Amino acid sequence: MRFAFKTSPQNTGWGAMLEVWRAADGIETFESGWTSDHFYPTHSADLSVSRLEGWVTLTALAQATSRLRLGTLVTGIHYRHPAVLANMAATLDVI
Repeated sequence: MRFAFKTSPQNTGWGAMLEVWRAADGIETFESGWTSDHFYPTHSADLSVSRLEGWVTLTALAQATSRLRLGTLVTGIHYRHPAVLANMAATLDVI
């Protein structure tokens, strides 16, 4: 059985998210961590709520952790050209 965790990039700051991911990186039970890639706040949140961008956040988290696999639960293909998205994913895989 594999275990993962998810952090919402909405209504949080980089420091808080990084703290959770670094803690999870030290817990062997967790194989992977996930976030989402929505451009706008979800769940009827006020549009002024802060939201970290998914792919940039994953890239930073890849550098800040050592063993977790990571990914996005959602990626908006309607506003990302497929070739650009493929290049982003390939670059993140290298990092």
